[in-house]
Amino acid sequence: MIEHFLGRWSVDATKSHYEFGEPIVSGGLDISMDDNFTVFDFYHSDTGDKHKHFIFEQIADGITRPYGDSDVEESVLKVNDNKVEAVILKNDEVICAFEIEKSDKQLVLYFGMRIGGKDLRTNTHYLVKS
Repeated sequence: MIEHFLGRWSVDATKSHYEFGEPIVSGGLDISMDDNFTVFDFYHSDTGDKHKHFIFEQIADGITRPYGDSDVEESVLKVNDNKVEAVILKNDEVICAFEIEKSDKQLVLYFGMRIGGKDLRTNTHYLVKS
């Protein structure tokens, strides 16, 4: 199922919607496989000329597993034909989540983060195959 999502995708910055952070000027999402792990490599430059990079990798089987080097963080990744859902937890609370929906020629990425202990804030990005 993940095969539909694999590849290099470019952000269409004109369509993005923001609840946090500076607007993106350019960026992309590379989705690949590394053994059993699905790797999401999201990178972008914003209007403040800051370059950011976020990498998430996990086995796409819906099982919660340790995430990163921390013993208090966990993550889970689920995939079906048209949707990818990922959640990163710390002390049983969601600190980061993303959902990717696939339509004919684009992906829609909903990327949420808990900022300052408040509710998740979500940015929405539209991506086209590069």
